[in-house]
Amino acid sequence: MKVKLGDVANISAGQGAPQGDSSYSENGIPFVKAGDLLDLLKGKPIINIQKVTEDIARKYKLKLYSKGTVLFAKSGMSCLKGYVYTLPSNAYVVSHLACITPNIDISKFLQFYFNYYKPNQLVKDKSYPSISLTDIGNMMIDLKTPEKRILIVTVLDKVSDLIALRKKQLAKLDELVKSRFVEMFGEFFVCNINEKKLKDICKFIDYRGKTPEKSLKGFPLITAKNVRNNKFSIFPQEFIPEENYDMIMSRGVPQVNDVLFTTEAPLGNVCRIPDVYDKFCVGQRIITMQPHENTLTSEYLEYALLNNDFQNKIWNKSSGSTVKGIRSKLLEQLTIPVPLIGNQQNFTGLVKQVDKQKAVIKQSLEKLETLKKSLMQEYFG
Repeated sequence: MKVKLGDVANISAGQGAPQGDSSYSENGIPFVKAGDLLDLLKGKPIINIQKVTEDIARKYKLKLYSKGTVLFAKSGMSCLKGYVYTLPSNAYVVSHLACITPNIDISKFLQFYFNYYKPNQLVKDKSYPSISLTDIGNMMIDLKTPEKRILIVTVLDKVSDLIALRKKQLAKLDELVKSRFVEMFGEFFVCNINEKKLKDICKFIDYRGKTPEKSLKGFPLITAKNVRNNKFSIFPQEFIPEENYDMIMSRGVPQVNDVLFTTEAPLGNVCRIPDVYDKFCVGQRIITMQPHENTLTSEYLEYALLNNDFQNKIWNKSSGSTVKGIRSKLLEQLTIPVPLIGNQQNFTGLVKQVDKQKAVIKQSLEKLETLKKSLMQEYFG
């Protein structure tokens, strides 16, 4: 049963945001802004965003939107991102967001529908992105039968819950390693015990200033965009011609489990090189650190470089007005504590155990995400 969205829901926009910090309070009703959507979708409780009191709401003539209202950005660059969020409770909403308030029980169905048919597809001019309320209201949606809608929502809810559970399991394992690091080595950083300069405990491989020729295929090129904190992302993917490998990698060859450090844009991201490529290159804005054997383990070095005390050292030595960066000569002079190698190896053993558990969970997560995509295609495609 295809219907116009405007025939089964009220289509409107929020109101202008109250101005000034004094307009917001720890008590009151949440006021959702476009910038809140990603955090809310990642699981941030709506009660933790900025709130306004009834007095402020009356002053700015704010409309209260009910639980089940579906929100997405209708203007500005945010509307290109395609974030869709359903209010779990009553809230006020900023004018940049479209508010779809169903007059029948289809909120969850619409949430999944808009996760498949991204509302950013309604943007006509990406240089001045916007979506008109008229276009939203004129959207033709196959609502299925009530029984089919219930089935779709039930199945997708279960799969979504399992995906969220796997992500929570991964986050808990990450927190376990971080807390164990602090438990084992926190005192070393607080008391500056047995500090050594980075240049004395690991080898630097630095390809900054050397721009490689890129190609559509060949050997993978690791860039700063692939380096996240404690995580390596295979996306975005870039390549160099295979025949250029020896010429490009003349300053040294990074190995699996070496530690990558981004020197700018962004500054200070750190992760180890995973065993995903047989042969690869490392691009600009990254320094690869190879720990000296029997002095330092890669796993300890990774977490040491991400320790708040060391990160503060990096930023204190950084330069640049718009983009902060650090020079290699300054970085190699910075120090980290070096505990007994046996203690580092104990920590490394924990990291390896956790990495194995994470690999199993990630495999399950990938299967669930693939299943959800295929179900969305079946239901809405």
